[in-house]
Amino acid sequence: MIEVDVITEDGSLGRSGASTGTSVGKNESVVLRDGDPKLFAGLSVFKAIENIKEYIEPALVGMDVTDQKGIDQRLLELDGTPNKEKLGGNTINAASFAAARAGAAYTRQPFYRYMALGEIKTHFAPALNLINGGTYYGITQPFQEFMLIPRNVDTFMEAVQVGVEVFYKVGELIEKYRKQPAITGNYCGYGAPSDDPSVIFDILMEAVAQTGYQNKACFAMDCAASEFYDEQKGLYLYRGKYADRDEIITILSGLCTKYPIGFVEDALEEEDFEGFRLASQRIEAAVIGDDFLCTSIERAKKAVNIGAVKGMIEA
Repeated sequence: MIEVDVITEDGSLGRSGASTGTSVGKNESVVLRDGDPKLFAGLSVFKAIENIKEYIEPALVGMDVTDQKGIDQRLLELDGTPNKEKLGGNTINAASFAAARAGAAYTRQPFYRYMALGEIKTHFAPALNLINGGTYYGITQPFQEFMLIPRNVDTFMEAVQVGVEVFYKVGELIEKYRKQPAITGNYCGYGAPSDDPSVIFDILMEAVAQTGYQNKACFAMDCAASEFYDEQKGLYLYRGKYADRDEIITILSGLCTKYPIGFVEDALEEEDFEGFRLASQRIEAAVIGDDFLCTSIERAKKAVNIGAVKGMIEA
């Protein structure tokens, strides 16, 4: 990935990189890579580095490092495309966050307090990715991530403690269920031991019970539904059979009724605005968008206006 340093006149340093996930929506900002298969398997970012030197550095040098809105507006104007294909979304993202971190360093504040722009009354609870979808043990779990969300906790440290202790208990329970060592999944959780999401949540529920955190944990899931959607058929390949939109919504609604699930991410394929509207009506948990919204203001406004989502992943 590209990493950017922003240094102020007094020597304050802000540094940031721009990593890229594996589940990427069609409408995501462009990740600018060189594409030469002989060079870092096509993943090098030397063009992005040149864009920093040729365009971004001359434009930002001399600006007030605490004027984040002005800095971001300058970056958007330099690129001038809806999906940041000229300079690269990874280039712009890294430069923007580096400037923000430099601003925090310059004002002698922790980054979270600098970005809050005021008194902090609450703090975010982390969503810890415990079990990953994909193919393991010869079976395929279509949903991408099963997460734990700490609740009724007073500090971030306590939240992490809940997550870590439940995580290791989940590993023990998977080994007991599969009668073999738990496999590491694609996203640093455990590989799903079953293609049935109910089995996954039963294991999570048991892990929470055995660690004594029944009142300090709920769950979430990232369906990444576009990944198992067949565009030609207009159907989802779910547990070896094809299912339509209504069937997927019914499955998710049932899970959210049975288990304490806080949010469901990317419940349907990313262009199905009407489907997301229906899902938001029928699913008890908050339906949120990642691949669906791609941090696009236009897509977010449309989704909110029709009642299709209750939140979004910022990426």
